[in-house]
Amino acid sequence: MTTTGDSLPIGTVSSDADSPTFEIVRIKLKAMSDLRPNTLVRIPVSRSEKTSLIGRIRSAYEHNPNEAAQAIHLRESMEMEATYPVEAESTIIFRLVEAELVEELYEEKGKTKTRSPQSLPQSGTDVFLATDADIVATLGLATDAGKGLYIGDTISGLTTKIVLKREAIQRHFFIGGTTGSGKSYAMGVLAEELRKHDLPIVFLDTQDEYSALVEKLGGAVRVPGKDFNIRISSLTDREVIALIPAIQRVRLATEPCCSSL
Repeated sequence: MTTTGDSLPIGTVSSDADSPTFEIVRIKLKAMSDLRPNTLVRIPVSRSEKTSLIGRIRSAYEHNPNEAAQAIHLRESMEMEATYPVEAESTIIFRLVEAELVEELYEEKGKTKTRSPQSLPQSGTDVFLATDADIVATLGLATDAGKGLYIGDTISGLTTKIVLKREAIQRHFFIGGTTGSGKSYAMGVLAEELRKHDLPIVFLDTQDEYSALVEKLGGAVRVPGKDFNIRISSLTDREVIALIPAIQRVRLATEPCCSSL
C-alpha cells in the first residue's frame, strides 16, 4: 500500500512494557504497509497544545505464530503445506516497527518550530508518514534549492529534496563511511553546489582524488615540488627529519622486528 503524508495512516501506536516513552515508540503497522529503516513518521499529539512527534524507524519484526520453529518442524515432518490466512485476513499475524523519537514540531506565531520530544505519544494514535514540510522542518533544511546546497533526495518515505541552508557552510562538516560508501562522491556534490554560489574551495588532496573535479569546476591544480615549494623554515624539526630517507632507513634498521609476551 502506498501512502503519502496526511492521506492514510500507516500504523497505530501500540502499548507494551517499554513503549511508548519519550524516546521510543512501537507502531503496529496496517496490513500490507511497509516502512524502510530511517523513514520519518509523524505522530499527532493533541493535549494542552497541538503538536506532532517525529520518529525515525530503526527496527521491525513480524509476529506470526504459524511460522514458529515448532510449527515449521511439524509441517515438514508431516509433509504438509502452510494453509493459513494472509496478514490482511489473519487475527494473529501482524508487524511491529520501532521508532526513535527525534523531534517535536509545534507552532509559534504562525511558524513551525522544533524542540526535543516533550509530549508522550498516546497509545492508539494513528501514525502517518512525515510530510515534505515535516521533514524540512525536522532536518532544518532550506525550502528553495536555488538558495541552498542541494545534495540529493531522501531514499525512504516521501521523496524530499535535501537542501542545506547556505549558513551551514559556516559550520563544520563530517563525511564518514566505509570504503566505497560514497564519501568522495558526496564531497564532490557538495563542492559543485558551493561553486554554484561562487564560494571559494581549497582541497588539500593527498590522494589526488579531486584533480579532475577541480579542473571541471574551472579551478587550478597545484602540485607540491612542481608548482610550489615549502620553506624548510616553516617545518618543525620532526617534520624535517621525517623527510630524510637515510634517517628513515636507519630507524627501520634499528627498530625491533618483533616482540613477545
